[in-house]
Amino acid sequence: TNPLETLQDNFRAGLIRITKEVVDQYPRVLFIFSAGNSKDNTTLESHYPSGVTCSHCVTVGASFGTKERAYFSNYGETSVSLFAPGVAVTSSVPEDRELPVNGTSQAAPQVAFAAANIFQTAWKEGLWVNASMVKDILMNSVDRKDFLKTDCVSSGILNPLRAVKLTKLLKKYSLKTARKKAYKTTE
Repeated sequence: TNPLETLQDNFRAGLIRITKEVVDQYPRVLFIFSAGNSKDNTTLESHYPSGVTCSHCVTVGASFGTKERAYFSNYGETSVSLFAPGVAVTSSVPEDRELPVNGTSQAAPQVAFAAANIFQTAWKEGLWVNASMVKDILMNSVDRKDFLKTDCVSSGILNPLRAVKLTKLLKKYSLKTARKKAYKTTE
C-alpha cells in the first residue's frame, strides 16, 4: 500500500479512537454526526467523525427530500443510521443573507432538531427517555425506502412528525406497538 494512505488511515483511526473515548464518557448525550460528502461506502472505509459508533450516536446521510439518497452523500448499511434532507437547504450566510447549501452537515441539524423535539415531547408527556431511546425513536420512525436498504441501518429518511407521534404513544405502548400505531396515523 501507499505510505501516505497508510498514514492517513492511521491518523483517521486515531481520531476515531480518541473521539470514541470522549463519547463513551457522556452516555447521556446524544451525539449526531454527519456522514460525509464523498460518495463513499463508510461500512467499507471509515469516515471521521461518523466512524464513531455507539448506542447514543446517530450518523446522518443526506437525501434529496424524501425521494433518494443525495448523489454526494456517504452511505453504509451498518455505518449510517438514517438520512435527512440535505440538498438545497436554506442556510444563513454573512451579511444577513440566505443561500441554498448541499451536504450532510445540512442534514444532521434536522435530526438534532427532531431529537430535541422528542426530548421535549417526552418531558411534556411525563415520560423519561435517554439518548439511546431517542436514537431508537428516530430510527423506528423513518420513512422506510427500499432503495435505502443497503445504504443505512434504518433503511429510511427522517420523519420528524412520526417521531413525535411515536414518542407520545410510548405513554401507553411498547416501542414495537407504538411504532406500528405511529406508522398507521402518519402515512
